[in-house]
Amino acid sequence: MWPSEIAARKIIKRLNDKNFKFPYKWLSYPFASHILVPIELSMSKAFAIERKFPEECEKSKQNSFKTTLAFLKEVW
Repeated sequence: MWPSEIAARKIIKRLNDKNFKFPYKWLSYPFASHILVPIELSMSKAFAIERKFPEECEKSKQNSFKTTLAFLKEVW
């Protein structure tokens, strides 16, 4: 797996350093796979974390979706 959290922190740092003028928000979920939308997909079970922590992954999906919609509503 690639170090996504490290990469995201570098991206956020660059946005801050360059005084990026548009709103952005970064969220990190310890229990999340590649699928961060609250829909049921059979392919989700291909990710070990989805099989090992199904409830936690579902909470991450719900929170991510809700937070994304709130962010979009706020910036538009």
